[in-house]
Amino acid sequence: MTMIRKYTVCRCCCQVIGVRNMPDDGNLLTGTGLFVFPPEAWYNQCMNPLEVKLGTLKLRTPIVLASGTAGYGEISTFFNIKNLGALTLKAVSIRKRDGNLPPRIAETPSGIMNAIGLANEGIDYFEKHIVPKLSRLKTTLIANVVGDSVEEYALICRKLNRHKIISAIELNVSCPNVKGKKKLFCEDPDVLSAMVSSCKKASSKPIIVKLPPAVFGIEEMAERVEKAGADMLSLVNTVPAMEIDIMKERPVLGNNVGGLSGPAIRPIALRLVHRASQAVKIPIIGGGGVADAADVIKFILAGATAVSVGTSSMIRPDLTDRLAEDLIAILKRKGVDDIAALRGRLSFNGV
Repeated sequence: MTMIRKYTVCRCCCQVIGVRNMPDDGNLLTGTGLFVFPPEAWYNQCMNPLEVKLGTLKLRTPIVLASGTAGYGEISTFFNIKNLGALTLKAVSIRKRDGNLPPRIAETPSGIMNAIGLANEGIDYFEKHIVPKLSRLKTTLIANVVGDSVEEYALICRKLNRHKIISAIELNVSCPNVKGKKKLFCEDPDVLSAMVSSCKKASSKPIIVKLPPAVFGIEEMAERVEKAGADMLSLVNTVPAMEIDIMKERPVLGNNVGGLSGPAIRPIALRLVHRASQAVKIPIIGGGGVADAADVIKFILAGATAVSVGTSSMIRPDLTDRLAEDLIAILKRKGVDDIAALRGRLSFNGV
């Protein structure tokens, strides 16, 4: 079989960025011609239409794997890490948490409910056993922090600040404000502001605040967090939910209630992301029910800078590759060469 030399050429500047010997496939353009234009040519340094700037962070793509579903990066073996913008690590707390009683996960129409209970081995184990293994992940890494008090959040942020491999810290303010009452940190504006301020003082890394799907008052909550010094927002978290086993006459989850995620919550998330984006200037990581590239575009049009993917990546671990490929195809169809140009371009119907 005849072998020919093929050149990979950047679509933008026509520079040769790769050379390889391949069989002559008889194709007039790629066989006897010399130039090949594969999708990866988009990732040449001179032009990457999927690159976004998330505050001080530069992401190769707007795709961010959500905390929990990506573990500590084990999922990265299923896809090309170059197609990922950032990976949010599993939550870490001061002390070890065993999590909730099983069952912890249950399927629902167009989604799943989970009540994991933020199970993790604690910050000391994280620093000793997890951090040394993170260098294999050639992408932006975001730590996710949970705690029972403002002081615990700040202490974890202080500990994480010494690890260069961690690019940013996400505060999960949807965990119960223990100390005697079942209340979310985000439900107490003063406590929420104090927590964000304390974490900013404890760490020089960008602070991301993950907000719940508050149907009312999302603008005020976002404004309060921004004023307290948050660098970015992440929304939405899962929607509080319950499912019932009619034969046992009990909830299906061991914890009775859990958080609903998946396509069922996407319309709710889109509305809240748009409302929050109108209230603050800091960038937003939008998410909730993202299943394909069109969903990613929807969140960006609504005002998000980057988009988190969670439940769908559990169903299809290699989804990141498909998203990157399909995003480029959508941009070409729309005649757009920079995905960031679509941010906030949503226009309302005249009613």
